[in-house]
Amino acid sequence: MRRSIIEQHLKMIYLNVLIKQEDFLSEFNYLETIRDINRQYDEIFLTN
Repeated sequence: MRRSIIEQHLKMIYLNVLIKQEDFLSEFNYLETIRDINRQYDEIFLTN
């Protein structure tokens, strides 16, 4: 069960990166995307 929850969160992270991909080359958006991924990673793995 936890594995499927983690997989679902990782899919959402990936989708968020794809959505932002058009603007990914700008430095601000790049840093913001990295922060989002790190925050979501912390939420997933530190709470489990």
